[in-house]
Amino acid sequence: MLIIRDGSFNGKAKYFLYQHEVKGNVYVSQNEISVPFTLFYKEKIGSGKLSISFRPNGQIAEIVLSLSYEGWMEKLSNRLLNKWIESFLHGLEEDLRLERIKRKI
Repeated sequence: MLIIRDGSFNGKAKYFLYQHEVKGNVYVSQNEISVPFTLFYKEKIGSGKLSISFRPNGQIAEIVLSLSYEGWMEKLSNRLLNKWIESFLHGLEEDLRLERIKRKI
């Protein structure tokens, strides 16, 4: 469950066997979306930041996705988060490719 209100979010999720809470904010500028967040599990805390930047490159734009995290699941989650990002980017590339094809038709 995730509640979003006025640029902030609060939610609960299950990661492996850990039921945890996540809180953060969403900031949007002309070329970047920045999402700093904090994860809570009992007395353990972790914090991170997800950034999505759009960089013009001629007639196209590059999308740069970065994620940093330090905290209670850092070592275990690092590999899984990187795998998730790679999967997300692959899916995004495929969606963009299909959209380009639709627009040419």
